[in-house]
Amino acid sequence: MNVFGLTLYDLFLLRGIKHHDWIYRSKKINISKNKLVFKNSMTKEFEDKNLCERLVNAYHKAKKDFTSKDLSNIWNSIIDKKFKQIIKILETGDINTLDKTLSNMFQSEFVYGIAPGSLYKSRKRFGLKIWRLMILDRLVSLAEYLAIVRTEVSEQGVIGYCFNNSTEKILEKIEKKTNISLGFPNIGSPYGLEINNKLLTTESLEHIYCAIRINESIEKHFDNKNVPNILEIGAGFGGTAYWLFQLRNFNIKTYTIIDLPHVNVLQGYFLAKAFGPENVILYGETKHSNSIYSIAVMPTFSISSFKGIDLVINEDSMPEMPENIVEDYIKWITQNVSSGGIFYSYNQEAYSPINNVPQVLVPDVIERIGGLQKMSRNYSWIHPGYVEEVYKMQIS
Repeated sequence: MNVFGLTLYDLFLLRGIKHHDWIYRSKKINISKNKLVFKNSMTKEFEDKNLCERLVNAYHKAKKDFTSKDLSNIWNSIIDKKFKQIIKILETGDINTLDKTLSNMFQSEFVYGIAPGSLYKSRKRFGLKIWRLMILDRLVSLAEYLAIVRTEVSEQGVIGYCFNNSTEKILEKIEKKTNISLGFPNIGSPYGLEINNKLLTTESLEHIYCAIRINESIEKHFDNKNVPNILEIGAGFGGTAYWLFQLRNFNIKTYTIIDLPHVNVLQGYFLAKAFGPENVILYGETKHSNSIYSIAVMPTFSISSFKGIDLVINEDSMPEMPENIVEDYIKWITQNVSSGGIFYSYNQEAYSPINNVPQVLVPDVIERIGGLQKMSRNYSWIHPGYVEEVYKMQIS
């Protein structure tokens, strides 16, 4: 469906722009005209055959033990409509097709729900402007959080004052402050704005923001000498894990992701390409002898086998799960996370009934289950309407 040449997703992005004054006053603002760039995969055909064999084997092993009880109506619908292509390839075990398909995943339909994928369809001038504004909005919002630029307020002051500095300068200051490169890796044919030869995508800046906030929680709540064992429940394609490793200079003892078996495939591929396949453990595998650090990508039901976790992360997924599954996760956290450990929640709280059942409200479940003490609750600086909370294990 198009509205004035725009797709519904274009309009969805438009509503999510925090600096809404930029939309209708753009002619008075010196907004960067950086182009939307589509990257071609750097992967040569069949070079990841061994990795794809591992991904297929892990998928089939996980599928045997997986039940659909972990799926909400939302995700059942998304899988049915969007993931048929990748699931069919995985079921048939076609390694060569999987290799080629994953190398183009960020421009494909099957990443819907964790990245825009093929949703950029509007080549209209205003559609391009919306996508460009969304990424710039998140770049400036990140700079505002880090106090690199002034935080704008609609009631007074110059709108778009931050653009008195070039976007290149803003990017440079963020990189200097965080001591990491903000460029998204050329894995899976990503697309976004290119600034200073660095690719910024619609989702990468939010992942960077979450990684910064998580790292601040680690530094606040843990002894600096302790290297945490981290578990992330529902991790998209692994973006937050990627940036958190960068921010901590790889100073993480173990990092475990649990998710749906077919999403594990995307996470395993992305993180193996980013950090080396020897550093990623898939379901049914043991740690590789030549690995430098430990990243485990596992199906949801394997959570019961993990002990000694210090930090649990959930970013943008619990509200879309069945409520009993969220309750089980919170109970697991209260029973298995180490004393003094923390739970970082970054989620929306919209009242959005699906089949007359509203999405899960994470703090409501936590209050009902008990065992966790709320340490902070803040609005996201990046994503309007999203709430980030830090909970600490209560000492009984």
